[in-house]
Amino acid sequence: MDNSTNSISSLKFLYWQCTHPRGIPILTEILSNNPNLTSLYLNSNCLNPRILSLISANKELTTLTISHTSRASTLSDMRFIKLLYIKDLNIYNNQPNFNETSNKIIESCQNLEILRYIPLPNLENHLFSLVTNLKN
Repeated sequence: MDNSTNSISSLKFLYWQCTHPRGIPILTEILSNNPNLTSLYLNSNCLNPRILSLISANKELTTLTISHTSRASTLSDMRFIKLLYIKDLNIYNNQPNFNETSNKIIESCQNLEILRYIPLPNLENHLFSLVTNLKN
């Protein structure tokens, strides 16, 4: 049986919930082979420079959902490239260690039209300052 995902090339929506590091190369392959993907759901542990580059390069990918429920976060030092094609961003965050990363993600979506994000207490003012660039 061929375990390659090369034959999967017509996805429009991907819900990726793999939390094991061995899933990252598979996700990379799927994103590379699906240029018509319009919506992506993934866990924050999948975010790395290569995944972000693939997301950024996909002109069809306009909806991004990121879930962060882990107490561990290794993303605070990551530099985010511009996610110019993301217009609809959903961030599910229930851990304070992901706030800085969430802010960077929001800032990198320069053409954002829809934001779904529930901030943790005492972060509302900062969130409001981030969303001033949302399209009317």
